[in-house]
This record gives sequence, C-alpha cells and structure tokens, in this order.
Amino acid sequence: MDDSKKILGERLKKAREQKGLKQNRVARTLGIHNSTLAKYESGDREVDIDTLKKLAEMYEVSVDWLSGHTDDPTPPPTKKSEPDDLESIFFYELEQLSDEDKRKALDHIRYLRYLAEQENKKGK
Repeated sequence: MDDSKKILGERLKKAREQKGLKQNRVARTLGIHNSTLAKYESGDREVDIDTLKKLAEMYEVSVDWLSGHTDDPTPPPTKKSEPDDLESIFFYELEQLSDEDKRKALDHIRYLRYLAEQENKKGK
C-alpha cells in the first residue's frame, strides 16, 4: 500500500471518529456498503472523488487534509449553510434506537409530514 492511501485511510477513520459517527451510519448515508467504507479507511480501496467530497463535507474537513496535501483540516468556506444542531441531535438520538424503534420513528415522521402537507393544502 502506498503512503497516500495509508494517510487517506487513517484520516478518514480519524475524522469519522471525531464526529462520533459509526461506519454503518456513514455508509448508509452515502449509499455504499459498510465493507466499502471499511476498505477506504484501511487503504485497501481507492475512494472516488465524489465520495471523497461527500465524506469531507460530512466530516467537516477539507479534501486536501483527507488526502494528505495539508495538515490543516479546516474546510474551505462555503456558501451552503452548515447542518443545524437540531439535525445533529436528531441523528445522534436516532442512532441510539433499536431497529424496531427506528421504524416506529420513521412512521411517526411520515405521519407528521402528512399532517404538515394537509395543513399546507388548507392554507392555499
């Protein structure tokens, strides 16, 4: 394994852990298999640029830092708004639930969305 793959893998894992995220959650969010993410982190598989950009955004670090081109992990300024604290708290709390309770939470969220849509129709 060359040094660049090793550095990238180590930094991917470090950034994920610093965000307090589990591999399975990150993989699910990206729409990839958990084993693929594990191979990225071990340096056994090359990360495509689109996935690398998504990981950098998710971990709030720069692509240059992940790939070992700089020692400064600070992402470049962006016009896109950062996720709010409520979203972070929501995903943290969701991660603590069992699969059955996650399904119940999803059903409840869908019901709340349905109510909101009905309310919006009344307002028009």
